[in-house]
Amino acid sequence: HVNGNSTLAGVLYNSSNSAGSSGQVLTSQGSGTPWTWTTISSTDDQNLTYGTKSGNRIPLDIQDGVGVNFDQSWGITLDRTSSNVMTVRKAAPYVLMGGGAVSETLNSSTWTKVFVNGSTAYNGDGVNADFDNANEWIDINVTGTYKIEMSCNCKSNTSGHTVTFSARRASGATSVSTESKHYYNNTNEYSHATSTWIQSLSAGDNVGVYAITSTGTPNINDCTVRLYIERLE
Repeated sequence: HVNGNSTLAGVLYNSSNSAGSSGQVLTSQGSGTPWTWTTISSTDDQNLTYGTKSGNRIPLDIQDGVGVNFDQSWGITLDRTSSNVMTVRKAAPYVLMGGGAVSETLNSSTWTKVFVNGSTAYNGDGVNADFDNANEWIDINVTGTYKIEMSCNCKSNTSGHTVTFSARRASGATSVSTESKHYYNNTNEYSHATSTWIQSLSAGDNVGVYAITSTGTPNINDCTVRLYIERLE
């Protein structure tokens, strides 16, 4: 054996008296078997295949190794279109509901839901939130931070009172936006109630447009209502 440094000058032969070729290395074949010259490949071609999407995950399978997984988050959507093609697109985490020619009778003690029938409705991807025409509100499906935009333009049949509009959780219990107030000087006057707000919402929340008056039980008529909700994170 060699203990320490050594210098080889000249040619190294195997037991077959072969010096091999340029780039080859001597490779052991095991006990009792002569060493051979072996050519080492500079590449290791592998077959890559996208597996079937399951839930939010698409696996990338590697022939001779450990594969990797691609997981979609709330801001993107992954799709497997063939065995070797995966597409990435921006998600559409928004809902828009709108209605026109709406009339409601208000009171000063409880919040009244303003009819939004989704006659103008865009449901985005329907994952984070979606519209609920039966209940006239938007259902929140995924907990997150949302942008809420509300507009409610109405005419009143009574003058000399204030109406407050707000996007609120079901039954009007809790506001999820700023409140917009309008004082009606006469019965031909239209309000222009608008609000934009950033709010944390939880899965299972329901958001609608509500109104309350300062006094009496006036009607608001010919309302054009719009409620837009988009998940930000």
